[in-house]
Amino acid sequence: MSLDPRQQSVRGQGGSGSPAGRPSFSAASAWDNAIDFLNVFKPRSVIRYYRSEDGNAVFKFAFTPDGDHIAIRCLDRPLLNGMDDSPIHTHLYPSGQICIAIGREPRDQHRAEELARQWAEYFLEYRRTGISQ
Repeated sequence: MSLDPRQQSVRGQGGSGSPAGRPSFSAASAWDNAIDFLNVFKPRSVIRYYRSEDGNAVFKFAFTPDGDHIAIRCLDRPLLNGMDDSPIHTHLYPSGQICIAIGREPRDQHRAEELARQWAEYFLEYRRTGISQ
């Protein structure tokens, strides 16, 4: 997947040329990839949007190198509709970082995106049923 900032994605259009109705990540807009001159020495995050399998929800994720793995933060997600937003239920810390078991953190971008996809679908299932894992 190209990270070219000129490839602007429109939320909800599947991004990156995937067939219609198929969940996918898309490249972030040039604005999301803009350099923050105050943080020029910090690792840059890769921003991706994910459309859920049912096509009804869009998530925004930041993938940031953090030592020997990639940290995943959820920057935007659907509301929980009154469900408990505790990290125990959502596996999402108040900082937006997704909780991943120590030693199971993703070591490459592809695996990080897989885990973000899995988390997003889990989040929607919890939102729908109220049953946490």
